[in-house]
Amino acid sequence: MSARVIAIDGPAYVGKSSISKALAELTGFTFINTGHMYRAVAKNCLDRGVSTEDESSVVAIAQEIRIDFKRAGADTLTWVDGEDMTHALNAPEIVLYASRIAKMPVLREILTSLQRGYAQRQTIIMEGRDIGSQVFPDAEWKFFITASLEVRARRMLKMMDPETRKKYSDARQLIPKIRELDKNDTEREIAPLRQAEDAIVYDNSDSPTAAQDAEVLNGHMKRKKMKANI
Repeated sequence: MSARVIAIDGPAYVGKSSISKALAELTGFTFINTGHMYRAVAKNCLDRGVSTEDESSVVAIAQEIRIDFKRAGADTLTWVDGEDMTHALNAPEIVLYASRIAKMPVLREILTSLQRGYAQRQTIIMEGRDIGSQVFPDAEWKFFITASLEVRARRMLKMMDPETRKKYSDARQLIPKIRELDKNDTEREIAPLRQAEDAIVYDNSDSPTAAQDAEVLNGHMKRKKMKANI
């Protein structure tokens, strides 16, 4: 199963999703956004007024909602309970809520099981925080993406829906939120953000396009395959 996975990890807003989508288009593999899985649960919890401390309710919601990933041309959309929620899941309050509940062991077990199930059916490109280190430690290809705080803040602002974006006059206002996300991701006890020892590190702070990033990653994959065949 691990040979059917390209693991792409890294902190929030380094461009993992954009790179993964471009790589999916390049290779024909299916892109799975694991961050959106946690955000889908987070949005449902927020809509119902569930506290981040109410683990039983969070878990119950995770068990009942349906999360699907559908190809739409060159893009992959996240559908939750039959509705396209791709862009709605990028609101800062949803992202922060998701980072807080991601430490819940039972929630992670539920979503990790779903993630491994996707790989049993098809070759996938999966991005997240712990794909190469926890979910698929034996994945054939592992990448760890990084970018500067300023670049990540600009990307966070760009990904917001138009109404939410109006609340911020400068992307730098979002840097504290980025730092909080990093703290939550790296300091949680369960599956913290870690670079897998055998992952290739790629900083895309100065990259012009996700398509170029995908070409770089695809080049690494081809070289590794060529070496294996020698």
